[in-house]
Amino acid sequence: MDRLGIPYYAGLLTAARYHGAAHQQPQIFQVVVPKNRPPIHCGLVKVAFVARRNVAAMPTQRVNTPRGFLRISSPEATAYDLVGYPGHCGGLENVATVLSELGESLDPAELSSLSEFSPIPWSQRLGFLLDLVEHSSRSKSLAAFVANHATETTVLVPGVSKASASRNARWKLLVNADLEPEVGRYRVRDSIRLRQYQPPETTVMAVVQRDYRDKHESSGKSTSDRFGGMDADTKDVVRAINDNLNEHIEETGKRFDTLEAKVDGLVEDVSQIKRDVSEIKKALNGSS
Repeated sequence: MDRLGIPYYAGLLTAARYHGAAHQQPQIFQVVVPKNRPPIHCGLVKVAFVARRNVAAMPTQRVNTPRGFLRISSPEATAYDLVGYPGHCGGLENVATVLSELGESLDPAELSSLSEFSPIPWSQRLGFLLDLVEHSSRSKSLAAFVANHATETTVLVPGVSKASASRNARWKLLVNADLEPEVGRYRVRDSIRLRQYQPPETTVMAVVQRDYRDKHESSGKSTSDRFGGMDADTKDVVRAINDNLNEHIEETGKRFDTLEAKVDGLVEDVSQIKRDVSEIKKALNGSS
């Protein structure tokens, strides 16, 4: 692209991956350019071009790759592109999932300053999605921009009926789709439910007390009297078992997270090896 004098950057899901926000390994290498171009194949990799008229105005960063430098969109520019081109990113629900991971990298002031380079509905949808995935702190400046510049209420998902849509006043948005992005290992709704739900019997002590109560239901004694029948030594043993189990569960969770991270790293290493082999084959074919 530099040789042709065409401004460009690697964007959308490709840029999100380099910013550490790839929920899944992108199957296509996405490049943003001023005008539409047909996709091409570089060995096993498909390169798709996405048109953005003011591509040269968008902030970029340079990252190191095994074959040199790569120009990618900044986290904030990536966020706008994801929202603006959901059809290239697996739909708006997947965009929200990626934003849940990209959110920590977003600078609120930079996010607001870039709003003038995109259609106002993009800012409305971006702000709503950041709120949805619990990154409201990143969208405060954006909310001020929407309040001052958005003169019309827009829909969350274009092309979808708004007959039963609810209105979000903060973003002047008609929410005409029920999005359930994933945050970490859980969908947003599941994550909220997990925080709100308090299981009644999650400890060994609670289970022992329940069993003890069930055995003495016909005794006629009060609850305090029945539990008082459990001697102090037994209570201490139960508490020790409970503490040990909790520590074991926590340690198991940490080991699982570490193993999951290692597997993700191995998958990425294999993908990189495949790309390197493809480049070597191309170089050998070109020299023969």
